[in-house]
Amino acid sequence: ENEVEPSPYRPDPIAIKRVVSDFQSYKEQRSEFNTSKALDMLTRAASSEGENIFTAVVEAAHEGATHGEIVACLRKELGFGHPLIVP
Repeated sequence: ENEVEPSPYRPDPIAIKRVVSDFQSYKEQRSEFNTSKALDMLTRAASSEGENIFTAVVEAAHEGATHGEIVACLRKELGFGHPLIVP
């Protein structure tokens, strides 16, 4: 009966700026050519019935692709919210 509403969480703006800056630096330091090539290979693997998608995901991550870039690639090729059925 004496419930106290918690105050809303407010992220630290300085911490947010630091994370965004670190992320921008990360993307600037990676090889765009290698990352793009790895994402292209992931696209081909996702649209192929015989290639191993997991290997392509690992290679893309190794070349600096972000989680968001990898997931966007897979969603574009495989769709969203549809489980894969392996015979």
